[in-house]
Amino acid sequence: MDNFDTYSYARTLRFLEAYYPYDNEDVHYADVMLSMNQCKTIDELISVRERLKEKVEKILYYNVGKLPKDIIDEISKSNSSTSYPSHTIIKENLKADINSCYDENVFRLFKERNTITANLCGECFINLSLCWQGSKYKELIINEAKAKANLDVEELLESIAKRNKDFVEHWNIFKGFEKGMNGYNSAKKVVEDDFEYLQQFNWRLLPGQKSLYSEIDREEQKKRAEQAKILIEQREEELRKREKHAKFLKEQREEKERQKKLEEENKRNKDVAIKIVSIIIGSLIIIGIMIWIFSWGKEVVNIFFFFLVWLAIMKIILSKL
Repeated sequence: MDNFDTYSYARTLRFLEAYYPYDNEDVHYADVMLSMNQCKTIDELISVRERLKEKVEKILYYNVGKLPKDIIDEISKSNSSTSYPSHTIIKENLKADINSCYDENVFRLFKERNTITANLCGECFINLSLCWQGSKYKELIINEAKAKANLDVEELLESIAKRNKDFVEHWNIFKGFEKGMNGYNSAKKVVEDDFEYLQQFNWRLLPGQKSLYSEIDREEQKKRAEQAKILIEQREEELRKREKHAKFLKEQREEKERQKKLEEENKRNKDVAIKIVSIIIGSLIIIGIMIWIFSWGKEVVNIFFFFLVWLAIMKIILSKL
């Protein structure tokens, strides 16, 4: 805890360290806060910052009273003359220190860059917890750009701060309109222009902001449209695959039925052929017997009788086919 004094947000580190024994979550949030000093990107910093702010909202303030008095007094100090409940002041001070830690590390990442560009200066500035003209980091960024890259970005940062302020004001005006009102489209165009200007500096939006600004975020709308298009194409492709598979199965069933019918037809033809051959052979045998019995030289009566017998045999053969 003695080492905490080297940080501008030492009071929050001491508070989180003292609160840990009374917490139900087995996480040292003082260490989580200090981990921002090892983050390599702004996105990592945002992730840690938001995790800490979520924790602040979950702090059980009936346990805060169990902490040492000097720690509570330190984190409860307020610069405002307005009287607020102590837990509200503590919460605001904790969040202010979290933002302070975040901002220091955003600027650290900026200073660590070997190559500094005007766009990088804008990215550092717009992604601070507060992007406004009175920010101490505005001058720090200007000086760093001048020293490392001989860049004059004062006018750029002034423009970003102004557009950020204008965006908030224009957004509040825009939200007073509803679709169909005469002023809706013009008010929307103004906030869209502000928003796009700020977005060119890789402004990181939190999930809540993305949802809030979805109506004017053209880039996000484009992404959603592309995702929707991809999803539709995937569904159509899946439908085509299903239809193709169903067609394949139908053709297989039809082919099996054709094969079955062909086999049945062949079997019937084979049976008929066997019967015909059997009948012919049987007929020949009978005819031979008849010829042997009656012989060709007998009288006409016998020949006529043979002819009747032969007709009867042929009738039997034809009835079997």
